Amino acid sequence: VASSHTVSLEDGSTPFQVCSDDVSSGQELLGSAVTLAANNKVGEVEASKHYEISFVLNLKSTPSGWHSVMRFTLGGNNGKEGDRMPALFVRSGDPKLYIRSSRQGSMNDGCDPQLPPLNQDTTILIRVAGGEMNVFYNGTNVCKNAKYATPTVVTQPLLVYAGDPWYASAPATVAHLTYTPLP
Repeated sequence: VASSHTVSLEDGSTPFQVCSDDVSSGQELLGSAVTLAANNKVGEVEASKHYEISFVLNLKSTPSGWHSVMRFTLGGNNGKEGDRMPALFVRSGDPKLYIRSSRQGSMNDGCDPQLPPLNQDTTILIRVAGGEMNVFYNGTNVCKNAKYATPTVVTQPLLVYAGDPWYASAPATVAHLTYTPLP
């Protein structure tokens, strides 16, 4: 039995429906909530140039400076394509969730939607497919970048961190983290 959900854009339109028949089986990396911690490796995934990442984020605050939420990486911070596939950050004084993901021609492009509400569970979906990166909070599109016609292609597994080795971790929990390759 296929499951599906309709995706809504900020303008109320519904450009597509996500159906489990349209995607490969996702790899669950986390089930129950985990408090973010620096250098907290939670697994590895086989990279796909088109993918979805879904998870539940509960951000407690935005402390001073840049803080890591999670990162999918070949192993580096920000020196080459594949270091951020994607990487997610928060920082003080700027109420945004920074989602940076390599694509051909830019190793640090992405989407920067407003932060989800603090101290609440928010289901986040990041989708790189069809030449775009789209970010959804609880099913509503909150950011779109149409510069992903040529996403980075890597052949090695990506390391996955809930709080990466290069930045202090954000005061948050992450649950139900799943990586799904798309056709």
